[in-house]
Amino acid sequence: MLALEGLEENFRFLVLEVTSQVSETRAFLSAPSHEGYDKVVSRDDYIDNLKNIVEEKCISKIHTERGLSKRDIDRIRDQVTEMGALTGQALHDCMKALVDNNRQLAYAVILRDQYVDEKEKEIDRLCLEFLVRQQPVAGTLRFVYSTIRINLELERVGDYAESIARQVVKLSQLPVEIPKDWLVEIAGH
Repeated sequence: MLALEGLEENFRFLVLEVTSQVSETRAFLSAPSHEGYDKVVSRDDYIDNLKNIVEEKCISKIHTERGLSKRDIDRIRDQVTEMGALTGQALHDCMKALVDNNRQLAYAVILRDQYVDEKEKEIDRLCLEFLVRQQPVAGTLRFVYSTIRINLELERVGDYAESIARQVVKLSQLPVEIPKDWLVEIAGH
C-alpha cells in the first residue's frame, strides 16, 4: 500500500488542474492574449508533473505485485519440487525395505510420512494464500490449480509408501515368501 500512498490526492489535484486548464484554454481561445497564453503554458508543467507522479505510483504498484507474484510462484514451485523428492525417496525406500527385509528402513519411511503430510498442508496454504492475495488469471491460475492437484497426488504417493512400509514391518515377522521380483518390477525399481 505504501506505493499508492497519496495517489488519490495526487489524482484529485490532477483532475482539478486539468479542469482548470480546460477553462483557461477556452478563455484564451475566446479572447487570445499574452497573459492568457502564459497561464495555459505555466499549468502544463504542473499537470505533466502530477501525471508523472500518478503514473509512477501506478507502475510501481504493478511491478511490486509482479515481483511478489513471481517470488510466490517460485516458492510454491520449490516446495512442490521438495515434496516430489520426499515422496520419490519414500517410495524408493519402502521398496528397498521390502526387498532387503529391512524393518528399520520401513520404520523410517513411516515416520517421514508425517513430514510429507506437513509439507502437503504447507503447499496448500501457500496456494490458497496466493489465490486470495493475487487473484490470478489465465496461466498463473492454471499453475496454482495444477499445483494443488499435483500436491494432492504426491501426498497420496507418500501415503502409499507409508502403507507399503507398514506391510513390510508386518510381513518381516512372518515366515512367508513375498514375490519381490514382481513387486519391484511393478514399482519400476
